[in-house]
Amino acid sequence: MLGRAPSHCKFLAATFITAALTFFSLTAQEARTDQYVRLGAGSGRGCLVFTETTDKALENKQYRQAYAGYTKAIEWVEKTCNGKVTLWNLNLWGNYNNRVKASLGLGDVERAAADLAKMLESQPLRFSDSELKTAVAALDAAIKRQPKNTSFRGGLAEVYRLKGDYASALVERNAQVELLRTKAERAKALAARHYTHKALKKPERALEDISRAIDLEPKRWLSYETRAEIHRELDQILKKGTFFFSQESAWATKRRGLDPGDSRAVDSRVGRIYNLSLRHIQGRL
Repeated sequence: MLGRAPSHCKFLAATFITAALTFFSLTAQEARTDQYVRLGAGSGRGCLVFTETTDKALENKQYRQAYAGYTKAIEWVEKTCNGKVTLWNLNLWGNYNNRVKASLGLGDVERAAADLAKMLESQPLRFSDSELKTAVAALDAAIKRQPKNTSFRGGLAEVYRLKGDYASALVERNAQVELLRTKAERAKALAARHYTHKALKKPERALEDISRAIDLEPKRWLSYETRAEIHRELDQILKKGTFFFSQESAWATKRRGLDPGDSRAVDSRVGRIYNLSLRHIQGRL
């Protein structure tokens, strides 16, 4: 016949059960995050967040609760699933877009502008006409408060470009380029500005921008292909062949598989071709 368990054993057992219940309770709580968000399992495009209650809060103009819910959703997807605001991630895009609305409802144009700038940088083609109009107002108001914020400047430049207001886009992009300090940031902004110059029918200015971007960040092969395309367009304008395009395009493709030591040699060769072509173009314009 078994005897009674010692009192200390009862205490340990009770402690274990309490700890286990607490652990499972916390796990369930963490999985749900808060009352505004339900999180789904998976990764990549299968990584979903369900925000019905948060959406309802936004609809009811409970902007603080809505902002908190969308923030939890965004943070979870970005951390757990390495989510990015891309063409494929409709779920994450929608949460960013709704968080912008919540921020504007709270009167926080700077938070709204920060989200808008990120969205515009990653996938600008998702914006509707009404959303572009809202973005202009929010970014413009945020710039008035933070005139040296380069993300806001770049975001507003992109909105104007999408709206077809290329003159205004150029003003904002010029301001951004002047404010940026690191080589990588300036190279990225110059590469973005070249699209505006192309839209304004100024291929020679576009060529200048992309070449400056290459000088600042010479290992970005996509910039070489972009410059090759501009050479091709200028060659068509001048009714000349495509020698410069074909040469630079070939080297741009080749450099993808080269190590840093080899890439410097390719940079030198591409640079010589560029200088020759630029002199050729300048002499014909």
